[in-house]
Amino acid sequence: VPRTHWAYSAVEEMADRGIVSGVGNGKFNPNDYVTNAQFVSMLMRLFYGEELAKDQKSYSLWYEKAMQQAKDSGLLYQLDLDRVWGYKGDVEKLRKNAANSPVFRKEMAVMAYNYLKGKAVLPTEDTLRNVTAAGIPDLGNDTTVFEQFAIASVYEMGCLSGVDKKGTFGGDLLMTRAQACVVLSAMLDVVEAYQGGRTGADWVKAVESGKVKQVLKAPTLTNGLERNEYNVASRLNELRRVYPHGMSCTDEAFFYIDPKTGRNTG
Repeated sequence: VPRTHWAYSAVEEMADRGIVSGVGNGKFNPNDYVTNAQFVSMLMRLFYGEELAKDQKSYSLWYEKAMQQAKDSGLLYQLDLDRVWGYKGDVEKLRKNAANSPVFRKEMAVMAYNYLKGKAVLPTEDTLRNVTAAGIPDLGNDTTVFEQFAIASVYEMGCLSGVDKKGTFGGDLLMTRAQACVVLSAMLDVVEAYQGGRTGADWVKAVESGKVKQVLKAPTLTNGLERNEYNVASRLNELRRVYPHGMSCTDEAFFYIDPKTGRNTG
């Protein structure tokens, strides 16, 4: 990878850490698509080195240990890989095909989100729900609710960015080896900037430090005002004036999301 390459510093960092290596003959091939086996192995080496070292089982293929540990740690949650590695019986061919398939951007976003969520380095859900789709015009294109939440989260934290000036995410585009290194480097920055806190103030502080690229919007009420004790009380008084006799509600006013599929169940 030449020093003039846009991802040189990230590739060099991951190589120095022993997370990535070349493909032979002194080449890295940064523009090659990264496979599931490669990216999961990178993630596991970077963030789960201790778990990999403790696993003394014998595996026939180089990526099997990383894949199994990734499933056990929840890194593959909501991905087809999670289901494939959960199947029992003669599934060697199925697993091999899945491992050697290239990674889509939305799949990489889900894996990044699953790791950061598991390490409690994300803002609160209330804060993240204020991320609007306006900044990601294609957020709802062929994505589950879970994928949308994951994409919005890692997008706002700067782990992944848009593919054009409109902020288009391009979830069905494939990731390259160079892009994978950039994502891993950005994830490290987020972890270092936001160590374990879960308050909006902690997140804003991390953003202002320059280590996190974008500011998440503070939680607001439906009328657009900041969510604090005074504004909540004012809003309740407004509702009492409009509905002096109270309001009726039924289960028809709610919808439910299946946490395992991320889809509306009615």
